[in-house]
Amino acid sequence: MNNALLGHWYHISSSPCPVEVTALNDDETIIDFETYVGETESVTVEHWLEMAPLEIEDPSNWDGLRAASRSDVDNDELFAEYQIERLRA
Repeated sequence: MNNALLGHWYHISSSPCPVEVTALNDDETIIDFETYVGETESVTVEHWLEMAPLEIEDPSNWDGLRAASRSDVDNDELFAEYQIERLRA
């Protein structure tokens, strides 16, 4: 038996940010989770337990972070200051 619960949030040793358990396979031997930046990973229960998961409260700002995507960012605007400084050099 694992300590991962579907839809619950955890701090794990391999991620600096909270992760949400997004799926458990039928016999609960594989755990899928997602970070706030949208990275997903599947691990065995043994690997999950090695990551020392600590259940936490649902982060209040998750929805806003997940809703943002790279396509929402205007790269020209994002790097405008960098480009100006590079041209001055």
